[in-house]
Amino acid sequence: MIESTTKIQVSKHRHTIYIPKEIHSDSAFPFRVDDILSIKISGKKLIIEKV
Repeated sequence: MIESTTKIQVSKHRHTIYIPKEIHSDSAFPFRVDDILSIKISGKKLIIEKV
């Protein structure tokens, strides 16, 4: 398992979560550019899944 830390960045009305290169370039990373994703909040967790 690869683990890293990140921050939420704000630009005008958009919030962005940066995914570090060591995470998104790993072969186990489940998402690709243009994937449609579902985002949910469950308790104190943010859950991101492919639709």
